[in-house]
Amino acid sequence: MATFHSGSEGQTQKLQALRRRQKYLAFRAVIVPPVCWGICAASAPWWFPPLKETLGVRFDAQTQGWILLVLMLLMISLPVLISLHLKRRARGAKYAATLVSSGIRGEEDARALLSRLPGRVHLFPNRIVHAGNRSECDLVALCRRGATVIEVKNHAGTVTGDLSDHNLLLTRKNGTELTFYNPAMQVTTHAQTLARALAEAGVPCPVKGCVLFIREGTIVRLSDRFHRRRVTPVFTRRNRFRLRWYILHRGKRLRRREVRALRRILEDMK
Repeated sequence: MATFHSGSEGQTQKLQALRRRQKYLAFRAVIVPPVCWGICAASAPWWFPPLKETLGVRFDAQTQGWILLVLMLLMISLPVLISLHLKRRARGAKYAATLVSSGIRGEEDARALLSRLPGRVHLFPNRIVHAGNRSECDLVALCRRGATVIEVKNHAGTVTGDLSDHNLLLTRKNGTELTFYNPAMQVTTHAQTLARALAEAGVPCPVKGCVLFIREGTIVRLSDRFHRRRVTPVFTRRNRFRLRWYILHRGKRLRRREVRALRRILEDMK
């Protein structure tokens, strides 16, 4: 079985932070209206008589009634509007937490799937790479054929588009559609950043990238309108054996000491 190395806990910490934020915003949304109304009611003996006296000097009785009605409506509606805004932000935090949680589950499924690779393969999850810019690689597989950056996606449905498009289209089973950033472009950037980082560390290494849609039943229909000779391969759970071949047999063969040096470098990228 493949050798696993510990990875960054960045995604887990992000998920925990989002869940805490969602609970905090939801609590504030519930507590703000009654607190505001209670403060207004408790402080009314101090501010209401002077206000009524001032209005009585400047306005007639009918105008006073309208002004007091508007003030009362503001005191009632303003906390409600603040509460609705906080609820909307809480829903946004909950949705973001759902996306992060789905990504974490996808990465765990990918690790379980790739654990069947031979023991000479080393798997490094959640690698943070700095080389000119910052990249976070979902999974890096290292063997005698170099390093492979694997971008894991846990989308369910049918993915369509072109490999040269900036965004791809995901159609879910219930008919809803959404666009997301092309992971083939994303992993290409990650692979280039990792290659630069390894070269700067003194161990240049061929780095290739690929995309893995890990969710069972996901259908991928991607075209390549420019018919390029070198494109980023996209795999699904169904053709995982092609992914295995891509990791183990594609690329320039490295020496054992180079693999050991690369392993030490990747272990420090957390």
